[in-house]
Amino acid sequence: MLCLKINNKVKSLNISHNNIASDINFFKTIHKFLIYNKVLEVLNLSDCNIDEKSGELIGKGLRGNMNL
Repeated sequence: MLCLKINNKVKSLNISHNNIASDINFFKTIHKFLIYNKVLEVLNLSDCNIDEKSGELIGKGLRGNMNL
């Protein structure tokens, strides 16, 4: 996940079909990635069993992104 922490030019991120809902540290990394990456156009999190807390982190991270 280091690549997501340092790369702010990712336009598409597909992490679908992973059972990652219980990994809050993963979503904290995604949250930071979303805050700093303002060019993201596609984010696919389908079929990841995202829970409320993880969804909240994603939502907060997306607040500044005007491309999605």
